[in-house]
Amino acid sequence: MFKEFYYWMYWYIRKIKFNKDKDVEKAHSAYLTVSTLQAMNIMSVMVVVKYYLKIVLARNTTIVGSLLLAAILFTINYFYLYAKREVIFQKCENYTPTQKRKGKLIFWLYAILTNFVFFYLAVNLVTPKY
Repeated sequence: MFKEFYYWMYWYIRKIKFNKDKDVEKAHSAYLTVSTLQAMNIMSVMVVVKYYLKIVLARNTTIVGSLLLAAILFTINYFYLYAKREVIFQKCENYTPTQKRKGKLIFWLYAILTNFVFFYLAVNLVTPKY
């Protein structure tokens, strides 16, 4: 599933006209974007769990945990997505038009819902400490 998301993110980044980057840099941007969306989903779950279980974490613990999560996701996705990009791109380019349309729709739903849920939970469930 994330392989297809990676391909569609790369496909849309490749379409940007003012972007003069090489394909490798565009593939890297897609890899970072997919990893960030995954991190946002995991953090959304953590916000809900933290809110309902009344867990209080120090600010430094939260920062270190977030950086650790990002490092783990970036490492896993490097070997799972970025290192295998040619195989993923070749597979996805051979999709039928119906599969491509469905893949783009699911990708955009995933990206929009991830952002909506993350920011909704951040605004409504995270209590500011002043």
